[in-house]
This record gives sequence, structure tokens and C-alpha cells, in this order.
Amino acid sequence: MSAIILESSEFAYLLAMVNAESIPGIHDPTLFPSDIRSRDSTFTRGFQLLKENGWIKPAGKPSQFDFNEMLLLMAAIIADPEFVVFTIRLTKRAEKHVMMHFMEGSDIVELVATNDDKYHIGIVPDTSDLYDRIKNALGISDSEPQLQIKFFTDEMHFEEIKSLISRGYDSQAAQMLEQLGLGNISIKSLTGALSKAHWGEIIVMKTTEGELLTGRKANLFHGDDCSWLTRRLNVTTTKMSVEMVQEDTISSFLDSSFSNLNNSYG
Repeated sequence: MSAIILESSEFAYLLAMVNAESIPGIHDPTLFPSDIRSRDSTFTRGFQLLKENGWIKPAGKPSQFDFNEMLLLMAAIIADPEFVVFTIRLTKRAEKHVMMHFMEGSDIVELVATNDDKYHIGIVPDTSDLYDRIKNALGISDSEPQLQIKFFTDEMHFEEIKSLISRGYDSQAAQMLEQLGLGNISIKSLTGALSKAHWGEIIVMKTTEGELLTGRKANLFHGDDCSWLTRRLNVTTTKMSVEMVQEDTISSFLDSSFSNLNNSYG
């Protein structure tokens, strides 16, 4: 995917062009200036930068301009999508990286906000490419683990296991995992992954009229040999699944989330 880099004033002008009043999941007041003076200043600078960068061109008549249709389409999708997918990764240095995907029908727009107040946006061709980009962002290897392990437990029970590992009580945590039916190799892999400081999340949110409605979440834990994914079975229970990440684990979670949210909210 080839990303377009926009300054916040450029992005603000584009959002104004599609009559956007907010972006689901993003709270940046510079994109929606509230007072007239800051609004005029932001839009004047945004318009000028868009012209300089070739996204707005003269239409042949005075005071008439042609706007890049792809940019306007991306802005419209970002302002009012059907789904928003948040991909969050926390590195060993506790640096938080967030990538967002806005989905409307078959259209997918990727957005990443940088620390220097710029926005990287681009079209993702299809869901297959979306799944690959999310896996890459989370640092998930293409190689599958030798084992295929999946088990179910209660959320509080799993949090107790995590707590034991964080406090150095690996043997007690191993006993609890053994009681859940795991073998030595799986126990070693999972306890190792849960002891790491870096992790990831995928959050799928349903939206309505540009506002986040409800969603599904999966947590990711990286080990030395593989990654593990945990998620609640549904919103009405605290029962959860814990599984080694396979080639189709991420796509399966996303597809089921889209389907369940559509079935629940139409």
C-alpha cells in the first residue's frame, strides 16, 4: 500500500469538504477547530498545502478547483465507516503503535497518526491485504507453530494465571495450565509469552452515524517460539478461548467479529 502523508491542516480541510464533524476513534481538536479564527487559519493553510502538493488543481476558471477524488473518497470513508479496526502494539520499550482501518462495504482505508502531527492514509486493496498488514503490524510470523493448541477457560481464571507469572510464580501458573489440559511444551510456550513485556490488541468496532457503537477485542502475546491470542467467546460471557496463532487465526477472528456485529446490529 502506498500511503499519502498529510499535515493536520490538510486533513482538516479534506474532512470539512465531506462535511465531517468527527472521526470515530480519533480525538484531535486540530482537525475540527472550534472557533472561527483557528478554523480560518487551519483551512487556509490546509488549502494552500493541498494545492502545493498537487491534491487540488485549478479547474480552468477563476476560483474553481478540482479536488483529488481518491482523497475525498478516503476522507468520506474515514468520517462515516461501517467498521473501524484498531491494531495496537506495545513494544519492549513500552512504545505504543496504533494503526486504524476504516471499512465501508468493500472499501478499506488505513490511517496512522504520527508523533509529528501528520497522518498517513491509503487504500487497502482487499481484506486479504488487510489481514496481512495487521499481522505484520503485530509482528506475527508467517511460519506456523508445530502444535495447534486451543483451550477454553474463565477470564478471571486466566487473569490469575497471568498474575502468578508476573510475580514470578511460574510453577503455580504451570500447575493451573496443566489442570486445563496443556502439556509441557505448550505450558512453557504460553508462560514464556505471558511473561513478555510487549503485547498487542485487535479491536473491531461497529459504528453508526460516525460514532463507535460496540465491538470485539482480541489480545496477543508474543513468545520466543510463537504467538498466542485470547478473546472472549461473546459479549455475554466471561468464558474465553486461548490459542496458538496459526496462519488463519487473525483472519478468522476478524471475519467472525464482522459477522457477529452485523448480526447483532444490522
